[in-house]
This record gives sequence, C-alpha cells and structure tokens, in this order.
Amino acid sequence: MSIFSDFIAGSLNDKVEIVKSANSQEVSQDFFESSIRFALDNKSLIENHPAYYPLLLSSIKKINSSANEQTDDLLLKIYNDFTDYNLRLAVLNAFSLIKVDNSQVAVLVKDVVAQELAKNDLSTLDIFVAGLNALANIKYIDAFDLIFECYKKNICEEITFSSCNALYALAPLYNEKISSLVDNGDLTDKTLAFNIVTTNPNKDKD
Repeated sequence: MSIFSDFIAGSLNDKVEIVKSANSQEVSQDFFESSIRFALDNKSLIENHPAYYPLLLSSIKKINSSANEQTDDLLLKIYNDFTDYNLRLAVLNAFSLIKVDNSQVAVLVKDVVAQELAKNDLSTLDIFVAGLNALANIKYIDAFDLIFECYKKNICEEITFSSCNALYALAPLYNEKISSLVDNGDLTDKTLAFNIVTTNPNKDKD
C-alpha cells in the first residue's frame, strides 16, 4: 500500500504516526499538504480529538522548499485561523523555506516581527527569530526599515544574527535604502549600513 492509502485507512492516531515517520526528503510534499487539508477540512468533526493538533503540527513541520506554489496560501490560513503558539511557530518556520508568492504573507510576517520588536522582551524569542528568517526568505524590501531597527537595537545575539541575515538577503534591492542611511543617518546608522554592505557574503553576486 502507498503512504496515501495507509493514511486514508488509518485512525487519527495512525495518521499522526504516519506523518511523523515519513521522510520529507523522500515523500512527496503533496502528501503532507494533503494531510494538512484533511485536518482543516474536518476541523469541525475532529478538532477535539487529542491527535488533531499533533497531526496538523507534524504535517506543517514536514513542509520544505519543494512545497507546491499554493502552500503559502494554505499556511497563511492556518496562521490566521489558529492561535496556538506551536502551530504559528511552525508556519513561520515553513515560510522561511518555501517559495512565497502571496503578498499577504509578507505583510503578515512583517507585522509579526513589528509586534515582537515592540514587546521589548524575549518571552517569544522563537517567534521573533522565525519571523526574521521568513522575511529573509521572502525578501520583502518594504520590511527593510523594520529589519534594520531590529539589527540596530542589538537585542540579543539571535535577533542580531537573524536580522543581519535578513538584511543580507535584501541585496541588491536594498541599495537605495543603504544609500539613504549613509547620506542621512546618524553615525550608528552609517556604521551599521557600511557593515552590512561590506560583510554581505552575497555582495559579489549582486
């Protein structure tokens, strides 16, 4: 039997184990996306089952860079429909891997990072870092000022590292932004902007 057949025939607990044991590098991404759709389509019937959230979470964690083009829409729906911390974290981590074409995803992730920055604490550091990593993958130039602020504040090593990488990823889109900082920013802005440009490992590829 195929993994699809096993999934269909199995109980909800079986489905969780099938997803968890599946190798995301060998099994088609279609399978994991089908598992997510199964969970969403049957939410009203099985949401209260103890295996429901593990099924959804384990399926999201299997999403990788080979995901289909519509996967960003699917994950956006999950983020908007659920408030569970671990589910939202898994979605943000997936956004750092997959191709994102939906502009609403970029806006959402930018808002998440802005909210985390405004909190002035590290209670949800995983979300903060995942959001920055997602912005690095999406290459959302409208988030440059926000990402630079995260970098400039040097909140902690993890945030500084992720915000730096997110800025690197925006090259060469960031050229105008960098020039503006160099021309009009204070000494700190100028120094940091120069550092980003000169240490960017992608600068020779621009």
